[in-house]
Amino acid sequence: MVNDANHLVKFGNLLKSADISLVGSNATSAATPSGSLLLVELWGGTTAGNMTLQQSTTLGIGPSAGFFGPRTFTSGNLPGGADAFMQVKVRETTFTTAELAAAGGGYAGFSPVFTFRPSSTIAFNSIVVAGGTALSTWAAGPINVNIVPEPTSMALAGIGAASLLIFRRRNK
Repeated sequence: MVNDANHLVKFGNLLKSADISLVGSNATSAATPSGSLLLVELWGGTTAGNMTLQQSTTLGIGPSAGFFGPRTFTSGNLPGGADAFMQVKVRETTFTTAELAAAGGGYAGFSPVFTFRPSSTIAFNSIVVAGGTALSTWAAGPINVNIVPEPTSMALAGIGAASLLIFRRRNK
């Protein structure tokens, strides 16, 4: 996978304050100003509900600029001749996706789940966003990497909104 016009991992609008200058830019192998490094994971399975990690790599590591992941990999659980369900996930290297929110937030993003039908050996030239040329594609645009807020902040915002509604009803 290459982080070019057809294979984008971009920074979204919700970033750490030190990283605001990166909004809308392609994610690279360099650490962000806040020190975050991004990991790319390819998940796959025979159904959307049973995907397992197939391959992972640090964003940007590889033989050419912007490249991430091995050019080829072998999967032990995606049989040929049947639909395979895939998803690309991006997250900070420091945390698992489940740990991001518990740790007070962190960067994460993912593609929609997409499918392809491999032969007995997968000849798979690329994973691209819609409009690119490849054997498979996901329908939406780029993977946007944003900050995952901590649950406490979200809970406080919800309590504040509920309080305002209750207060407003009492004054009517």
